[in-house]
Amino acid sequence: MDDRLLRLGIVGWPLEGSLSPSIHRCFIEQTGLEGDYRIYPVRPGQLSSRLEELGKRGLTGLNVTYPHKIEVLGLCGRLSDDARLAGAANTLSRRRREWWGYNTDVDGFARAFQESDARGPVLVMGCGGAARAVALAGRNMGLRCRVFCRRPETWGGECPSLPLDELPANLAKEEGTLVNATPLGWADDDVPPLRADRIRNWFFFDLNYNPNWLWRNELRRSGLPGGVQTGLAMLVYQAAESYRLWTAKRPDTGAALSLLRRKGYR
Repeated sequence: MDDRLLRLGIVGWPLEGSLSPSIHRCFIEQTGLEGDYRIYPVRPGQLSSRLEELGKRGLTGLNVTYPHKIEVLGLCGRLSDDARLAGAANTLSRRRREWWGYNTDVDGFARAFQESDARGPVLVMGCGGAARAVALAGRNMGLRCRVFCRRPETWGGECPSLPLDELPANLAKEEGTLVNATPLGWADDDVPPLRADRIRNWFFFDLNYNPNWLWRNELRRSGLPGGVQTGLAMLVYQAAESYRLWTAKRPDTGAALSLLRRKGYR
């Protein structure tokens, strides 16, 4: 086995349509390193055994996506401050025969947020690993943040959590940024539990990047005054930070974004 080769990948379920291989292969090429980035579908309940197997196979690093970002914490030998504070990890690095966990979603969301027209306060739909990263990023940026989900008692991240049915009333009180951190939108015909007219002048920051989500595309066509943005930039920014952790090299995020936009992602 050649230890100089990067052996990278992503674990999650499902992984059809993941853009991470395209992003990281772009990074590998531009930084002049050798290796590959592959997808490793891992069903719920199989994460522990799969990570052990991949570690023995010589994987250099892994990204972790839905639904494993919270469970993976208990499988790491060490955790970064962001992973510990967020209560979720999306990046693993193989060191000393164990996995070390990091959360690059926090910095990825903050950078994308600051480059957009988004503004506080921040209301978040969802209570999984992505929502936890958004909440921690919001706190780090000094923004007031609240989370809305079907089971607020399961929330373990920063900021208060409230029942999802209280979201419309909160949207009516003020203006800011509404973040979709749920799995809704990965299917083209998904409809969130919220009428579009409730958003009004809020900026809609959708963490998913499915270019065919009918509901979000209709928001864009309607000219939502607050603005609409997908999670594409966040995806690339968090990937670049993962790549830096693995290689100590900072890749060009502009090249990866241009590549994905040529493929029809926005």
